[in-house]
Amino acid sequence: MWPRTVSPRKLRDALPDVSLRLESEQIKDDLQKLGIRFIGRRTKKSACFEIDMSPHHTLRITPVDRGIDQFAEWFSWYQETKEGREVVTTSIRCYATIKNNLDLKAPIYALTIHNDSMFDIIQCAIFNYKLFSGVEISPITTNKRNQSK
Repeated sequence: MWPRTVSPRKLRDALPDVSLRLESEQIKDDLQKLGIRFIGRRTKKSACFEIDMSPHHTLRITPVDRGIDQFAEWFSWYQETKEGREVVTTSIRCYATIKNNLDLKAPIYALTIHNDSMFDIIQCAIFNYKLFSGVEISPITTNKRNQSK
């Protein structure tokens, strides 16, 4: 007898390549909704998003976890109790690096971030970079009029 539902973990393990593509599309959609300028890249077993930051910086985000056959995984699932019932919640786990595109001798700042949304991940990276470097950065937004083309 087949189970009525397949857990996200079992589905990801059965189709790691499809899972990476779907999870990357979710991240891409989240970034587009934020209206920021970014470039997405994918290799066979991983992905990354490079976000243009002002002034002259790049925030690069990659999945931190590896699963079956070393395919990258953006999301973690965990169970928690809400209002007396068990629910599965997702969060994004990523490795973020920030580099100064003008000063090639400046150190590249790196950290691992675990949060519920891309907005919070970007804010966490910005906050920690300011503590590290003293430089305040912010994402460059897209021109909303050109997004529909």
